[in-house]
Amino acid sequence: MNFNYQNYLKSIKPFLYEYSEYIIINPLSVKDIELIESKLGCELNEIYKEFLLNFGIFQDFINDFSISRTLLFADLGFTKSDYIVISAQEGFLYLMNNKNKEDDIIYKVTDNEEGEYSDIIPAFTLFEKIESEITNLISNQKNRNHNKEKKITIEYQYDSKAYEMMLGKIESFIHLTDWKEMTDEPNFFIPEEAIIELFGYECTVYRHYDKSLYWFTIEEDIMVSMSQSVIQKFESNCQLFKIDVEIKDENISCKKIEILK
Repeated sequence: MNFNYQNYLKSIKPFLYEYSEYIIINPLSVKDIELIESKLGCELNEIYKEFLLNFGIFQDFINDFSISRTLLFADLGFTKSDYIVISAQEGFLYLMNNKNKEDDIIYKVTDNEEGEYSDIIPAFTLFEKIESEITNLISNQKNRNHNKEKKITIEYQYDSKAYEMMLGKIESFIHLTDWKEMTDEPNFFIPEEAIIELFGYECTVYRHYDKSLYWFTIEEDIMVSMSQSVIQKFESNCQLFKIDVEIKDENISCKKIEILK
């Protein structure tokens, strides 16, 4: 593969900045890449690495290349030294070759209701996919949602130890109500719920019936400033106090804002 992706990806970024009000790009740092590779236990495909350094995991320039941080590390039935899952969509996955780290082909597998995967087949090259998205961006700009209409939604999961640490160390993590079962019907296996306040943001936190697992979701406007972001404050405090919180899922959602005339 003689195509220089490093130069190509850098060359298209000035063009993409013209559409910065309509697409989300969140490049990773070299340190971010090193942490990902350390957690995966292997080096990434060099071309996918360049993509992450220029556009990131959490982006919507390429709509169907979205994957949560948890799924990136999840065991989906593929040896990570062979293939890395770069996108998980309903009914299929996109993979990149980790055996040949200069392979720019995006591979596709489909799964059935039993969770069985089809054969791995080539779908397109990364260059072909990006060029197609650029064409769509130019022709469909009027139909794209403005970034101010987009929201980021992240679901967090944590164990009882992490939960107790948050209560003890994060001053802005407050319980507003006591725990109660999610149904009036008594049942030992029914999860419980409570209302919490996190940096002024109220949401419902749930816990497993045996108190082994807790989870809640934060949703906020994608354009919220770093200083006002509940997500940024929460994750920064977790890092500060070394609280191990797992991100189950994250996504960018859009909603049409109807303008009354």
